Amino acid sequence: MVEQSALLALVSRLEEGDVEMKRMILRAVDKLLEAGESVDSANTLAIHFNAIGGLKKLESMQHHPNKEIYDMTTGIMKKFFSVEEVSVGRSEVTEVTDLT
Repeated sequence: MVEQSALLALVSRLEEGDVEMKRMILRAVDKLLEAGESVDSANTLAIHFNAIGGLKKLESMQHHPNKEIYDMTTGIMKKFFSVEEVSVGRSEVTEVTDLT
């Protein structure tokens, strides 16, 4: 329950603040999802993260001009969600293909 509340607070702030704030939020999201994975193989925290709009926000953050934010965002998506990279013009975009 506490972890789900923490995720909700983090998701609501994912697109706010400066680069350093985004880094801290992305690190916290990564650590919470990692903890969820170690407790529950289905990772109900990752499922909850998606249900509250976190995954959509990560997808939109792939276009952030800061490379570190882009790398952190795609890293979380690859680590906790089934994703694939798709070439779009000159850049690659990570798309979610499965939430299990």
